[in-house]
Amino acid sequence: MSEHFDCIVLGAGIAGVVAARELKNAGKKVLILEATKHAGGRMRSMEDFVLTNDGREVREGLPIEEGAHFIHVKDGNPYKKYGDEIRQQGFDRIELNKGTKVRVAYPGDPDRENWGFPPAARFAHVYDSDLGNLGGLFNFSFKEKNSLFDAIKKFDLSKQDQTAGELVKTLAYRGKAAPMSCYAISAHTPGILATGTEKFKLCPPKHAGDQWCDAVNDNISVAGLKVDKIPEQIFDEQAEYRICRNTGNDKVICRFDELPNAILQEFVKKEPGKIQGQILYEHEVIKVEKWDTGVRITAGNGKDFTADSLLCTFSVGILMHKGSKIFGQFFPKEKQDVFQIIKPGPIAKISIQFKDCVWDYNQRINNLDNGMALLVNPTGPEQKILGLADKGLPRTFFTAFPNLENGPYVITALLMGVDYLIMKDVDDKKAAEIMFRCIEKIYNPHPERNPWDWKQMLVWKSENEPNVHRTDWGKDPWTRCGNSYISYGKSIAEIIMARETLKNPLATLPVFWAGEATAPAYDSQYQPLSVHGAYISGIEVAKDVDQFLMNRASFGQYYKNKYK
Repeated sequence: MSEHFDCIVLGAGIAGVVAARELKNAGKKVLILEATKHAGGRMRSMEDFVLTNDGREVREGLPIEEGAHFIHVKDGNPYKKYGDEIRQQGFDRIELNKGTKVRVAYPGDPDRENWGFPPAARFAHVYDSDLGNLGGLFNFSFKEKNSLFDAIKKFDLSKQDQTAGELVKTLAYRGKAAPMSCYAISAHTPGILATGTEKFKLCPPKHAGDQWCDAVNDNISVAGLKVDKIPEQIFDEQAEYRICRNTGNDKVICRFDELPNAILQEFVKKEPGKIQGQILYEHEVIKVEKWDTGVRITAGNGKDFTADSLLCTFSVGILMHKGSKIFGQFFPKEKQDVFQIIKPGPIAKISIQFKDCVWDYNQRINNLDNGMALLVNPTGPEQKILGLADKGLPRTFFTAFPNLENGPYVITALLMGVDYLIMKDVDDKKAAEIMFRCIEKIYNPHPERNPWDWKQMLVWKSENEPNVHRTDWGKDPWTRCGNSYISYGKSIAEIIMARETLKNPLATLPVFWAGEATAPAYDSQYQPLSVHGAYISGIEVAKDVDQFLMNRASFGQYYKNKYK
């Protein structure tokens, strides 16, 4: 006879471990089933990437982030609960002001000193600001307060939806403003916004949900960006924050996956008056079926488990790929139909290590008081390097280790949307070379006359292998995407309800749903595509499961009252 639980949680990402801990604290017997060997989900850190410049030894204590990298939101309301959790686990945060410190490159522009001065990112990010001066510098037709995310924030949901590309056209930006606008949207949602006519298919490879993913060149919903409160998050992103610990008078950056693992330790800790939580790794769930008044869960290794309730925190990519196969009757048509609106956006990160700091902190736009370099080439997809990057160049790079005068000098490329597709089929060595040439375009004033030698400037693991690491969440068998986004094509009424439909358990009880894709349905102040969004879904769904287990008969009314 298999062991019985009050609740079984599928997935040990931050939503899963938070919900499991909260249910344990409510006196419940809880088991987490995790398919991989580690907790944290898409919060995953790598300890052994950074090498000495000769490539012979690992430099310890310098983790890179393979998934989520930053705390994207300020401390305090409306994100106070998330900030309190970070402090409760003994962490602090380091602020990296990127709002005025972005290096925005337009290769081919003879006036290199004005690349990003003032930062082109700012006009795209801010709203409710006087853009008159910026209008002159960036050559877009000035209208009162016609910044990009202001237009998204004020988008009228009583009218017909627009694609992001259509919105940019209506704002009539010209010159540098046009590609920067497309970039600014693409950098904050993993859908497709291409400036040309070529169409792209974003569905992860060999994905059973391919039927829901068409080839498009402009499929990001403006209504979706507004409903998901992306403009509000952009406004908060004048700074990014790294998680750290206070050591004496210093702040030492930590692995980001230490946060979910610290929460997990609270869950598995023996405590008086509480049932110790359990977690089983390498237990892929292949079947969920009705059992008495609860559920039976079957793992790929043949083990069965039963519970009075089940909480699924799977990514949209996994649900789209095999949700029906796993959950059967608990995955009805209305949840399947959500994937006509909510799509899995594959994301990849590629890191390379330089021997020296090729980005110059002394520039007017990257002063010494700024520990983070954010390097942007908004026209990248239109730039071809035959034999190297025939499909164009990626656009976003940032320094992995701020405030380090003596290295290591690691640059990470963040690849979403078109950028992901540019790089997904090249091998790691070619990806490293493409990244290297991208950085050269930004920082080498004479690339044709004095080209950089990547053999001399990068750290190499061997004669033929540069120190490069790629994490492709689209190809990852346990995620099948990076984050979710809302695509264009359905009515605004359906878009408004999409994340609630994915979250709503009333037709699937005793199965509940959480994770980043459900975040705004749990708390409208929290965004998807984020750690804080996944976190709040775990907090709130635990309350719902607890209420269900205490009083099934009244749960429907409780749910309707809570989520009006």
